[in-house]
Amino acid sequence: MKYILFLFLLSIPCLGYSQYSSEIKLSKTLDESRMGLWTNGDYKMYIELNTLESSFRNTYNSYNQSTLRSYTEDTVTSKFYLLTAQRYLLAADLLKNAENGFNLRSLIIYFGVEDKQYDLGNSYIVGRYITQMVESGNAAVYYKGERIYTLQRLITSQGHGLDYGYDALIYYDDKENCAITYYQHLGW
Repeated sequence: MKYILFLFLLSIPCLGYSQYSSEIKLSKTLDESRMGLWTNGDYKMYIELNTLESSFRNTYNSYNQSTLRSYTEDTVTSKFYLLTAQRYLLAADLLKNAENGFNLRSLIIYFGVEDKQYDLGNSYIVGRYITQMVESGNAAVYYKGERIYTLQRLITSQGHGLDYGYDALIYYDDKENCAITYYQHLGW
């Protein structure tokens, strides 16, 4: 009986509402001569264009290799990979020739066949790359015109059982005014 009570008490924190807060330290040693700009409200996030271009070229190579492997077995999947790879290559080429301050929201990357609805820019995929760069500290961030070197990250658990995930807020000093927000689904 004591053992069952002990296990029940041990599991209570897992069933409740949980939050995790951390600090993101932003790099002070970035090459700021050629950076792309992602603006969100009061935040201006600058990302090194060479780093982003390299990431896009690596992803292009992965999709291109998948196209070559799946071409003989499944032409629909092959076409899906080919069109996605071409968008990554086009974005990488645009970044290669881009000037300092290039608007990263103008890049168009999405998965699959052509869709005019997605050809408008402001790509979710590019936004996820920006999020990764900011969370790893590889971004120069300006908040209300001033350069900042730290951001706060607040992660809040959502859901339970097999349907769960977390909301993430990345902000400087006011969690109502976020640089980045996203939901990460972890369950089925």
